[in-house]
Amino acid sequence: MGIKKMCLVILSLCVLRPGTAWAGTTAQATYARYVQSVLAKDIRAFARTLTSAEAFHYIDSHGMRIDSRREDLMKTLTPILYVDSIELSIDFWVEALGFTKTAAVPEGDALGFAILTSGGIEIMLQSYASLRKDIPALSKKMRGAPSVLFIEVKDIAEIESRLKGYEVVVPRRKTFYGVTEVFYRSPGGHIVGFAEPARD
Repeated sequence: MGIKKMCLVILSLCVLRPGTAWAGTTAQATYARYVQSVLAKDIRAFARTLTSAEAFHYIDSHGMRIDSRREDLMKTLTPILYVDSIELSIDFWVEALGFTKTAAVPEGDALGFAILTSGGIEIMLQSYASLRKDIPALSKKMRGAPSVLFIEVKDIAEIESRLKGYEVVVPRRKTFYGVTEVFYRSPGGHIVGFAEPARD
């Protein structure tokens, strides 16, 4: 489904469903943004302004309203990155990118686990040595299985400046939807993508 058609479907569902939270000014305001984008011949700009609630709250794969009870099941999502050395990963996340180490658990003479935060972002690091003791079966499966993270940032140039010396997996590029991206390989083999949205 093209972006223009998708936007029309969302708007029609918003406007035509009586008795929903979309009745009245909310739907009208969303429709006004759509009309402005059409007049400016920039439908993608309108698509970028849609919040996740506007895009998905009232439609699922069948165009039906999503049961709001399902939304309350999920509270937070925190990736766990398994690495050989947490200390090397801390150089990447804390020293270069400015994350804060909020918790650390030793494993022998090294760190076995750590929690890092930056604003509303949280990641966990666990060493393979710690994982082998904690969940041996999972340790075998996770070895050689890198994760991919995608982080929105304010300034992609600042990220590139801070990560000089780290392997660039995907050089800086401008996507068709207006985002500037660059991907790096972090210590432990995990891929981290950074994205700067288009500025108005």
